[in-house]
Amino acid sequence: MTAGDDNGPSAGQRLREAWRGVAKQKSEFILSRAWGLFTDPVGEWTQIRDEKTSIPSLLLGYVTPVAAAPTFAGMLGQLVFGEEVGGERVRPEFLDAFANAVITCLSVIALVYLIGLLINVIAEQFDADRNEMNALKVAAFTPTPVLVTGLAAIYPPLWWVGVVGLGASAFLLYRGLPILMRCPEERALGFSATVTIVALIALVLILALSGCVMGAG
Repeated sequence: MTAGDDNGPSAGQRLREAWRGVAKQKSEFILSRAWGLFTDPVGEWTQIRDEKTSIPSLLLGYVTPVAAAPTFAGMLGQLVFGEEVGGERVRPEFLDAFANAVITCLSVIALVYLIGLLINVIAEQFDADRNEMNALKVAAFTPTPVLVTGLAAIYPPLWWVGVVGLGASAFLLYRGLPILMRCPEERALGFSATVTIVALIALVLILALSGCVMGAG
């Protein structure tokens, strides 16, 4: 009979159980938030506005796992199906694909933070209130559809699904700015268009950087 049998679960077992509980709770929250943003964006944005949180909690507790899921799904897709290079399907080396995924994930997290800063800085140009925390909330939760549909990257021919997510995210931004940044409805379209254009340019740069890493590998 082991010590674990005499005294209950070992420390390692208790730690694993605790991590499973945290992971389950976090995944349920992310799924609930994504579902709310898809089905009732106004209600979900209002709830987000009223929630007490912090920058580390947003970036590490929500943005990181939501960004990591499609990023590493894309990595698996590349490893299994390869990618088109010169008319041929080429599978990258594991370490190259992993490095690319890590860099892309970290770049997305940094992009979300920078977009939050941008939203706050230009808010007054669109008659909105400046609020750093609410601006980061908008930046953190707006990309949810893009990142969720990005899971389709595990099968490269479904790349177009991400375009649907992009459109949904642009709509979420348009609906969220008046609620969190108190932007007048008539200025929300210009505000969201400005942020979307900057975010797309930054995303292209991120993809280019990832491509350079893969090429260097």
